[in-house]
Amino acid sequence: KGTLIINGVDTNFPLDPLIWFQRRLFVWNNVVNGGIDFSSSTAGLFFHLLQVIPYKIGFNLQSVQIINLVFWFSLIILNSIIFAKAFFPKSFLIQILFVVFYAFNPYLFNSWENVKVANLSLISAIPLGLVIIMYLDSKRIDKKRAVFISVLIGIILSGSGINPAYFFVFFLILAIFFISNIMTNFNISSILFRTKNFLLVTLVVFLVN
Repeated sequence: KGTLIINGVDTNFPLDPLIWFQRRLFVWNNVVNGGIDFSSSTAGLFFHLLQVIPYKIGFNLQSVQIINLVFWFSLIILNSIIFAKAFFPKSFLIQILFVVFYAFNPYLFNSWENVKVANLSLISAIPLGLVIIMYLDSKRIDKKRAVFISVLIGIILSGSGINPAYFFVFFLILAIFFISNIMTNFNISSILFRTKNFLLVTLVVFLVN
């Protein structure tokens, strides 16, 4: 409220978004003492680009932060809606309940407070990743479109690379989904088909990052 912004150690919200973004182009940071390793910097390129664009257009810092908050939390809502409609197509009530519980779960409380890059990237990407695999398995989407959407997922997920454990959680969740799928339809042709779909999505997302 007023002219306040949310900031702190984990927030990754810069007072000069352009300089902050330019530092992410290098894996060595010369700001502190003789310099420090900054290998995870490139993981924040997309996340911090969303801060640079409105800042360069002329928005003040508070407006830039509001735009970013609206973007990330809207993306979480949108992707959870896409997931709910894909997995629970016949029940509007279950769709609403899923979106509410997914988007407002206790895990995200800290993200609301601190605007954490890795948390927001991970939670935004998970539902879409699962939907693409499901659509490939049910042949509701072709491989070209799946690759294109997987590239977008990879870009959204890139911010989680700041904390590699978050990045690998995405693949763990997709792997659990994949294993549960092949266990429900245990025949060789189905396993091979689903394995190709799983590898296609995960490999594209991994290579983008």
